Amino acid sequence: PYSGTPEKYLEMYRDSEFTTFPGEPLNEPIAHNLSKQNVGNRESKMHYYGLVTAIDDNVGRLAQKIDDLGLSEDTLIVYLSDHGFLLEDHGLWGKGNTSWPYNMYEGSMLVPAFFHQPGRIAPGQRPTVATSFYDFAPTLLDYLGLPPMESAKPLAGRSYAPYLTGGAVENWDETVYGEYQYCRMVREPEWKLIHRTEGFYSELYDLSNDPDERTNLYDDPAHAGERQRLHAKLDGWFAALDCGDRDLWKHAKQKALPSYRRVTKTPPA
Repeated sequence: PYSGTPEKYLEMYRDSEFTTFPGEPLNEPIAHNLSKQNVGNRESKMHYYGLVTAIDDNVGRLAQKIDDLGLSEDTLIVYLSDHGFLLEDHGLWGKGNTSWPYNMYEGSMLVPAFFHQPGRIAPGQRPTVATSFYDFAPTLLDYLGLPPMESAKPLAGRSYAPYLTGGAVENWDETVYGEYQYCRMVREPEWKLIHRTEGFYSELYDLSNDPDERTNLYDDPAHAGERQRLHAKLDGWFAALDCGDRDLWKHAKQKALPSYRRVTKTPPA
C-alpha cells in the first residue's frame, strides 16, 4: 500500500524527476485496478521510491547487526522478490495481475536476487544465467549441504549454487517456464512464448531484437516455425512434470502440484 511511508523517505524524493519511470500513458485496453490508480501518479512514484529506500536501509541495519555480532561469515543473506513490477512499462503498474488478461511481460517476471556471505561468496559477482523460483529450493539446500527434496513425482528445478561461489553448472538450460491464470510461458534467452487459453490472445516475442516486447509475432507466418517449436517445448515440460490434468490451467483452478515430503527425525524419548 502506498501509505504509511516514513516522512524522511518521502522527503528524499519530493523534488525527484523520476527519470527511471518510462512515463508511458495508461494502457486503457488491458489496464486493471492497480494500473488505473497509479500510472502517471506522482505521489505513487514518490511512495514507491521511498519504500524501496526504506527496505534498503533496514536490510542494511540487519546486515550490520549480524556483522557486529561476529556472525557474518556464518550467515547467508538472500534478498529477492517474488515477482517483478511494472512501473508504467507498457502503460501498466504492478505485476502480472495488473492487466486483463494477466501479463507475463519481462518487467513483471524479472526479479532482483542478492546473495551475501563474506568469505564464501565473493563481492561484485554478477552471473547472467536465467534461473527461476523453482530452482531456489534446490539451490539453497545444495548451498547448505542438505539433502535434496524428495517427491513421488518429478520436481522442477535444479541447483545453481556453484554460480554463487564463482563456479558454473554443466549444461545449464537457460529456458524458464511459468504459469499464471489462463496463461503459460516459455522463455529462452532469445525467444518468449506466452500461450493463453481459448478466448485470449497469445504472444511471441523476439527478445534479441525486441527486448521491450513491443511487436507480437504470434500470428506472423514468417515465425510459424518458432511458434510451433516453443509450443512443443512448453507442453513437453509440463507433461514431463506430470502436473495432473493438463487442462485445469485453462480454467484457472488450483492445480495439484507435486507435494514435498519433509524428512524429520524422531526426538529421543
